[in-house]
Amino acid sequence: PATVDLVVRVGVAGRGVVIDADDPTAVAGAVAGLVADRERWASMAADARAYARTVTLEAFQDRVADILERHWDV
Repeated sequence: PATVDLVVRVGVAGRGVVIDADDPTAVAGAVAGLVADRERWASMAADARAYARTVTLEAFQDRVADILERHWDV
């Protein structure tokens, strides 16, 4: 089977870290870094929870409706 280069994106804008999922050293380093910096970990977790509250079916519906209205006057 073909090998797929996979980069795990665990959030954006301070909500996570970007690592190469095929690099165990990078994964371990990211985890160790967060364990060592509990303040950063807590901040990232809070930001991720706040973002998760905005990812709703209703919000998706609103975004789709906006796109349809702006591009196709639907």
